[in-house]
Amino acid sequence: MMKTKIYAVVAAVAALMMVGCAGGPKTYTVKGTIAGYEGSVALANEASGDIYVTAPVAEDGSFEIRLESETPMLTVLVVGGQSVMPIFLESTEPVVVEGQADQLGFLTAKGGESNNAFDDYISAYNALVKELEGAKSQHDYYEFQENAMKLLNDSYEQNKTNLWGAYLLVMGRHTTMSNTEVLEAIEAFPKKFQSLPELVDLTATVKAMMRTDIGQPYTEITMVDYNGRMIKLSDVVKKSRYVLIDFWASWCNPCMKEMPYLHEAYAKYHPMGFEIYAVNLDDGRQPWVEAIQKAGGMPWKHVGTQGGWESDATTNYNVKSIPTNYLIDCKTGLIIDHNLRGTEVEEALAKLYAE
Repeated sequence: MMKTKIYAVVAAVAALMMVGCAGGPKTYTVKGTIAGYEGSVALANEASGDIYVTAPVAEDGSFEIRLESETPMLTVLVVGGQSVMPIFLESTEPVVVEGQADQLGFLTAKGGESNNAFDDYISAYNALVKELEGAKSQHDYYEFQENAMKLLNDSYEQNKTNLWGAYLLVMGRHTTMSNTEVLEAIEAFPKKFQSLPELVDLTATVKAMMRTDIGQPYTEITMVDYNGRMIKLSDVVKKSRYVLIDFWASWCNPCMKEMPYLHEAYAKYHPMGFEIYAVNLDDGRQPWVEAIQKAGGMPWKHVGTQGGWESDATTNYNVKSIPTNYLIDCKTGLIIDHNLRGTEVEEALAKLYAE
């Protein structure tokens, strides 16, 4: 018999985070009964695990949590140290949780537009799952997937102005939309929600993606090499015909596997004006230098954060994973290709130099 846990469904969409918007101080209330449960319950930030408030559970399983905040919040209910479901705090109407201790994955939460919308979605999803229990062919599974996706899309379309809709947009829906469509969707939310941290972060990410689209001008990078010498990307561009900005780290196995291909491309096209501006994301100088030595030397330009992942360069170039690279036409200053792997760097250069 196939069962679907509420929190598992949500986790399949994305991780939860706190959100907020402008407003006066309010007291949010979450109460209810978890039959057969002994202990305490809490509201927490799913991303960090930080507990906002904890409350005891009475002998009959009832509890009441009060949390004062100047902004609406998206929290997660923690029962017995386990995150079991999202709780949207958006109005002074109490959120009522009901369920049983031996079925924590099937708790329900109602109260407020977003909690009710989420509950409707989960109920409809579980109904689809129940229908799937009698599946007899692969076609039945395909049909389930289509119906489940339609249900999720419909839920988003019906909730574009509340926290559940914002959550769906941030955690997955945006990947099916163009960058312009995402920004338009964010602007369509009420003003009080446009300042939600999740939507602010998504806006920044989308704008960074738009800045690094093919055809956009490159963004300056100013960093030091492993000897402490400053090397500006613009200075390298001025002296080159094409520059590959390559984000990498010694701990990144896929990055290191790319090095032989970069060596081949560099050996062939560097005499013709090709340069590599490698941005290292190691936490410190030693692993950075050792990786270069182990790779038999990397004769191109090197700079690094020496402080790990976070930097202006990774932010400006929307680096979410590595290896990530961008190919720059130095004559125009425009990005002309990106995320080239294996022989693709050499193949791209071959076409460019043949023009």
